[in-house]
Amino acid sequence: MRDIFLRFSNEGEMREQLLKSGFEESNGELFHAEVCLDVVGVIYSLANSDADNPEYIADDGWHVNIRIVDSGITLPDLTPFVVEPKSPSRVWA
Repeated sequence: MRDIFLRFSNEGEMREQLLKSGFEESNGELFHAEVCLDVVGVIYSLANSDADNPEYIADDGWHVNIRIVDSGITLPDLTPFVVEPKSPSRVWA
């Protein structure tokens, strides 16, 4: 198994690139037989340190986590979208 973090510019680009990489769409949902998909979407970061009145700002991009179950699967078209966050917002359990 391999876990990969992806960042696209928006949801449309995500759909386009995942479909191009072998994902299929059914009833508006994307799936792949050998890949688990976690669409995180927009990630927000704390913009200040005021505990009584916190403010958040949206980070750039549309975020997706994938877990490749079959080690023989390669998704080379997704390579330009791979990111390595220092502190991921969500991870696989």
